[in-house]
Amino acid sequence: MAIDSYQFEAEKSSYGALENGNDILAEKPGVRAGIESIAAGINPEGTLPTELLLLVEFKVASLVGCPFWMDAKASGASQLGVIHDKLVAVLNYQTSDLLTEPE
Repeated sequence: MAIDSYQFEAEKSSYGALENGNDILAEKPGVRAGIESIAAGINPEGTLPTELLLLVEFKVASLVGCPFWMDAKASGASQLGVIHDKLVAVLNYQTSDLLTEPE
């Protein structure tokens, strides 16, 4: 398998293999470029603050029922100083007083 970036090399080193989907991205640079293009369209040049983006990604992970990505996004948010209560508030954002209007 042709690993084309340090990201894939680090993942393979950490986990012993590439996660589902990343094996395709490592082999098919065109697919990877397409996904990166979509991501750039969603958040061009980092227009969304990193904290907000992590909160949105955490909420999406919860909606699709992916505990792995919920944990990953919670960890990233924690590293940025986001309090745990704010992550919980995202799950019930309509009634939360911990979130700002953009959040």
